[in-house]
Order: sequence, then structure tokens, then C-alpha cells
Amino acid sequence: MGAGIVDREPLAFSAVYCYFDPDLEGRSLGVFNVLASIEECRKAGRPFLYLGYYVRECAAMAYKAQYRPFELLGMDGRFERVTSGRLRRPAPGSAR
Repeated sequence: MGAGIVDREPLAFSAVYCYFDPDLEGRSLGVFNVLASIEECRKAGRPFLYLGYYVRECAAMAYKAQYRPFELLGMDGRFERVTSGRLRRPAPGSAR
């Protein structure tokens, strides 16, 4: 049906890639992969699951904002914890 690949790091798992049979898209196997990865993190005592870069303008990466809480790296180089609320797309031509 599909497979998910993760790197195991000392403090986190890093989701590298997930792929599945496109004919089974309705089964939400990507969501299942993230939830299974979260559970494996917990079992392994890792406090974090890294889903990779989130790019607001990229529809293929939009799913990452569904999993809360998460942290965004700001323009100032600091991470901001996001626990709720809707993420807004930046205005055209803005840096953020």
C-alpha cells in the first residue's frame, strides 16, 4: 500500500519521505504515516517529529500545518511555536 521513511536522531525522528499507491488516496495513507510516525517517536522516547520544511506557497507542503503544535523559523532566526490559529499567506512581494 505504501511506505514511510524516517531518520532516527537523538532527539527526534525526521520524516524523510512517504509514498503510497495513488489509487488508494482516499484512505489517507499520508495522514496515517504521520500519525504512525508520531506514535513511533513516543515509543522511542523522542520528543519531536520533524516533518521537513513548510513552505506557505507550496500546496504540496500545506498538510504540515495541520499537525499542532509546531514551530516556524521566523525571519529573525528564532523559532515561533504555533499551537492554534490559521496561517496566513504573505502578501505578494513581502518577505514573510
